[in-house]
Amino acid sequence: MSVVIIPKTGDAMPLPEYSFLSKVRDYLEPSRIIGTSLEVITPSYIWMDVYIKINVKDRRSFNVKKLERELLKRFSIDDDDHGIGDDVDETNFLSVFVRI
Repeated sequence: MSVVIIPKTGDAMPLPEYSFLSKVRDYLEPSRIIGTSLEVITPSYIWMDVYIKINVKDRRSFNVKKLERELLKRFSIDDDDHGIGDDVDETNFLSVFVRI
């Protein structure tokens, strides 16, 4: 079993300290099922650039800052509704646009 430790910080790509990983491993080890392995690891981050072209009929009613905030909120690892491993696809982006 692998346990990924992601500290809740303001960093864009937070990494835990080795001593904390060791403490988590020591805490979980007694509960490990016999015959299984336990791995407590740091996250691996993949940089992703997203380019979006939007055609707006009425520029006065379109709020770019609001769109940016919603997209960052929707795809943030701090978002309680979505997490690591969630797919990021066209449908995810479209759901944000519909709310705006």
